[in-house]
Amino acid sequence: MNAAVEVQADYQVRSIRERGLDILFAGDRLSDTALSAALLAERRFDIAFPGWKLYRTIINGTDAYRPDLNAYAIGLGRELAGAQTARGRRFVRDGGPWVSLAALDAMERCISGSFPDSAVARAEMVGVTDKTYSRVRNALAGGFIAGFEAFRAELHTCVIRVIHIDTGQIRAA
Repeated sequence: MNAAVEVQADYQVRSIRERGLDILFAGDRLSDTALSAALLAERRFDIAFPGWKLYRTIINGTDAYRPDLNAYAIGLGRELAGAQTARGRRFVRDGGPWVSLAALDAMERCISGSFPDSAVARAEMVGVTDKTYSRVRNALAGGFIAGFEAFRAELHTCVIRVIHIDTGQIRAA
């Protein structure tokens, strides 16, 4: 009897992998398996990191989390602009309000796959060099994308774990 359950569970996991695990999270209504996996994945990241909100925005296309993501991006941009190296050199000499725009551009790059406008156009608009604007915007975009990919990988691992627990292949820890 247990062997049949294991075979059935393996088939279910393989068919989900073939379609892509993201399909479990794409709909507006989520299954218990998806919600359990999301809760497990969220616990593995710092509480300030909006991994689930970023993931849902990208996978589902919802704008419900945009204000939270924008606030996170702006806060992180300000922190980056004020950051110093071990020798005391600041990442950006003049971290004015333009940093917020660069941070929002970086978040948009992570969500949509492209920047809203060129660095040259944005830099001219805010009165800084395009090299400075690009350095901040690209550093933040890389961080947001890396964070998304790390959350996505952890979420996929958690989905497989939850499926195995639900089907009795392994015991819950």
